[in-house]
Amino acid sequence: MSRQSNSHIALILCFSAAIPAGFADEAPAPSARPDPIVQLHAAISGKVEQTQLDLYQKSALSVAMLERTTGEGTEVGCGFFVDDEGTFITVLSTSGDTVQMKVHYGGREFLPKLLTMDPYTRLAVMKLDGVKAPGLEITPSRSMEIGDFMVAVAETREEGNRCTIGRLAGREKNFDGVPLAATLLRLNLTAKAGCFGAPLVNLEGKVAGIVLLSVTAEEGVSYALPSELIEKVRRDYEKHGRVQPSWLGVGLAQGTTTPSIVSLSDDSPAKQAGLLPGDVIRSIGRRQIQEYQDVVDACYYLTAGEAVPFRVMRGLEDIEVEVIPSIRAERSELQVAPAEPDLPGAGEGESPKVEAP
Repeated sequence: MSRQSNSHIALILCFSAAIPAGFADEAPAPSARPDPIVQLHAAISGKVEQTQLDLYQKSALSVAMLERTTGEGTEVGCGFFVDDEGTFITVLSTSGDTVQMKVHYGGREFLPKLLTMDPYTRLAVMKLDGVKAPGLEITPSRSMEIGDFMVAVAETREEGNRCTIGRLAGREKNFDGVPLAATLLRLNLTAKAGCFGAPLVNLEGKVAGIVLLSVTAEEGVSYALPSELIEKVRRDYEKHGRVQPSWLGVGLAQGTTTPSIVSLSDDSPAKQAGLLPGDVIRSIGRRQIQEYQDVVDACYYLTAGEAVPFRVMRGLEDIEVEVIPSIRAERSELQVAPAEPDLPGAGEGESPKVEAP
């Protein structure tokens, strides 16, 4: 019992002892006063549990279990529908070559057709014939603020793993010091077995991310792909029949806080659009740019052949140019290029340059 409770009871006993016996018998027995902190915690806990249940019931009919067989065995994850025509979104792990995939939905098994997959994030778009499932609505992950509630809704063999609630803890631009091609969402929830590929929904039941398994030993920390990747992969597939990397031909100074252009490849889309060395990139499309990694992330979502506005600072002048990324036949991980002394900001002892996609 707390010191506060003991003091409260002692005060009641002292007051009762001071009352004449005739009146003491007539006084009602004191009732225990509920602790307001306990009441508040119970109310919050009850509200969270109810919200979790409501979101699960709202989203569960759009989620299905995915069983993937490889040469190394069978693994179970899940995915979700984004329309009523059987378009299915999931994430495929890198373990082994796929021998067969099955989607379990509505008590039946379906053999999905893989339409396309992003080779870097492993986000896959599939098609299931003969399935009429409600599609989940997509919302930009950029609309989520740190601390917002997010719920992972999964379809697994373990009933207790089907709904996990947590909060958005941050956005991860680097991992172990290496820049990521696409920024990940960091969550303060534990991604349980079978949640790989599950939709991560906001309190309105809209998909803001796709769950990955925990990639660190830190308890209660998981990562998710941002929902914008779904539209990127689908848009590329509709336009090019596959996930098609785009090319700008811009050289950036890595490791600096200023996203300035240090070089432009000959005949590149960026050079043809009128960008110049020394331009400081302020925004790409709707994405605001503050540092080098923001440029890498923004460029990842570009679609070859679709114009995008670049806003740059050139000296004291704010300029906007329209750039049309071209198709890049082969794309490897971003590599740090050797410093070239004749390039601004790339002289001896300064930051090397990296070519943006």
